[in-house]
Order: sequence, then C-alpha cells, then structure tokens
Amino acid sequence: MDFLYVLRAIGALMLTLALLALIAFLARKYGLTGEMIAPKGTKKRLKLIEQLWLDAGRSRIMIIECDGIEQTILLSPNGATNLNLKTNPIEGGKNV
Repeated sequence: MDFLYVLRAIGALMLTLALLALIAFLARKYGLTGEMIAPKGTKKRLKLIEQLWLDAGRSRIMIIECDGIEQTILLSPNGATNLNLKTNPIEGGKNV
C-alpha cells in the first residue's frame, strides 16, 4: 500500500512539473514574459560597456553606449545620475 502512495505522489509531481514547463514554454513563445526584446533582424541600440561596484553592492558606476554615444551613469539607492558633462561619440570603436 505504501508503494502505491509513493508512486502516486511521484506521478503527481511529474504531472505538475510537466504542466509548469508547458506554461513556461507557451509564455516564452507568445511573448508573455514581460521582457522588452527588439524584433529579430534589428540592431540593438543599447549596450553595457562596463560597470564598477562602489560599496557593498548598493552603488555602482556604469558606462553604457546608446546610438554610438557613451554615457557614464551613477546608480545608487537615491536614484540614477548622469555623470557626463558632454557626450562622447564613438567612431570605429574608439572615442573621438
């Protein structure tokens, strides 16, 4: 009798995991994951170049590139601050 209970529990677990995997697959296939993804074939406009953590994982400085312009941003618990006084256009992968 105990063997039947264990077999029934394993079967229920397998069915639950299969349904969860099916729901995750369908959500990803139909774009219900909440991610903002550029359509296939389009060039990505935003790229993270580098980031540096400043203190205990709360504040960091990030260099991002958007449309060929690098920006230095400070992210902290108080908000985000753009640290650039001017923009730095990029030509051929090097700063001008």
